[in-house]
Amino acid sequence: MIHPWDAIWIFLILSSLQPLVQKQLLALSRRRMLRLIAARRDATVITLIHRQESISLLGFPLMRHIDIDAESVLKAIRGTHPGKTIEIILHTRRPRPRGESDRAGAARP
Repeated sequence: MIHPWDAIWIFLILSSLQPLVQKQLLALSRRRMLRLIAARRDATVITLIHRQESISLLGFPLMRHIDIDAESVLKAIRGTHPGKTIEIILHTRRPRPRGESDRAGAARP
């Protein structure tokens, strides 16, 4: 039989690993979609996505940072064979008017 303190430790360990697993699953899904687009268009597809990532523990956000990996973009461009098409997907956030809330679905003035 499992002791209650052991269950709490297991919960805390799994809760701390959950954001890492979720991030890896999201990255895998994105890579799969990019491979599909690249195969359909016979091109090298490169993304430059301006996104704000957050790191959380037990569902509480601890830290936010902007994640743009310029080095991998340059590596992909240099690694493309001469004569092959390069398609760049650029995705940025829309600028938010002053006073608009960060929450999704917030009422607009």
